[in-house]
Amino acid sequence: MVSVPGPSYGSAQVKKEQETPEGVVFIPHPPDLRKEPMREEWREEKVGGAEKACKKALQVRHKSDLSDDACKEWHVWASFHSKYKMASKVPNLPFTERVEGDARTKAFLPPGQSAQCSFDGTPQLFLPMLKRMSFRFPRPLITWDIFSEEAPPEFPTQGRACSNEADRGAPSSHQGQQPRDPREVNHVVHMMQKQSTWKKGQQELSAEEFVKEASGVLDAEELKDGNLYIVELEDPDGEFSLGLVQLETVAGGHQLKGRWFKRLSTGHKWPAFVRFQRYMDGDVWITDELQPESFLLPVEDEDLTDSSPNVKMDTPTLKSTFVARLRLFAETYGHHHKQPPKKNAAKPTAAPPKPAAKPTSPPKPSKPAAKPPANVPREKRVRGYTDPKPAARQKRAS
Repeated sequence: MVSVPGPSYGSAQVKKEQETPEGVVFIPHPPDLRKEPMREEWREEKVGGAEKACKKALQVRHKSDLSDDACKEWHVWASFHSKYKMASKVPNLPFTERVEGDARTKAFLPPGQSAQCSFDGTPQLFLPMLKRMSFRFPRPLITWDIFSEEAPPEFPTQGRACSNEADRGAPSSHQGQQPRDPREVNHVVHMMQKQSTWKKGQQELSAEEFVKEASGVLDAEELKDGNLYIVELEDPDGEFSLGLVQLETVAGGHQLKGRWFKRLSTGHKWPAFVRFQRYMDGDVWITDELQPESFLLPVEDEDLTDSSPNVKMDTPTLKSTFVARLRLFAETYGHHHKQPPKKNAAKPTAAPPKPAAKPTSPPKPSKPAAKPPANVPREKRVRGYTDPKPAARQKRAS
């Protein structure tokens, strides 16, 4: 019985039976990497199957649902597979396959004309890839120059403390190279990287790129009348000191006014999809004069849910990808706020006394009415805003 590593990283070792202490030796000696390794040939049970499939697509479908460009592409594929039936015969990529039109292709590729397709990826030369990968990490058992010296007859059992190109006097272009971002290079979905994990990584990359391109504040030249914008608030609306307005320019564009929307969700954390509606005072859409530096981000149609563009001036809804970008933008530029601690209200020792009689009319308040709820942006003034008519505002509120 021998112990071998478990099926996943960090899992417990597994005991297995092994006939010989050395196990099964697949590579008996170090390979000779002074020349390009040869590709292994493989046999096809149905030689020419791919070529026949391409030609059949042209014969059956080209008159019904294939465009001329699609027919040309299928013809190029058929030509490629007719030449390279074995894996060892496929040319190293990138490669361009070119075909000429003739009497058989006159329906989509007349004689005298040509079509081509370029292919990239694998197969490609293996030795350059090995050179790029070989010394990204220490290789203590490699005690010779594997790309220019003859390999030893057996694998070394003892090596240097650190053997790499730098030890041999040659500067290494990979020393100190940072590992690549898994979100950028890992595109295969498997048990250890589910589809949801991959999509989340792509969302994060998109948000990071969005924030890099954002300047933090829009220039006055970027503002367009009638469009939706994210603006900075004096007081937070939940976790962000951000609000949504529709821009209205007056006085020849020298004065900016914002028609307010209010967030319908009441929690501190903004949900994945954030829905707004007009902030109204009766039948009047509440509007305030704003400073140009208050405008932070534009809200385009693609930033809204599919059903929002038709109602974006009434009840717009921000889609989850834009909210993710907005969250990273707020954290980067200081518009994100933690939830304040909850205050524990003291329990009353006795029930409050009931009124002797129900009043016939509500008493008049001796001071202005209370402010609206925290999620209503009316009292969350834009930074630098001053109310030109406080008396009228107080009268309306009461």
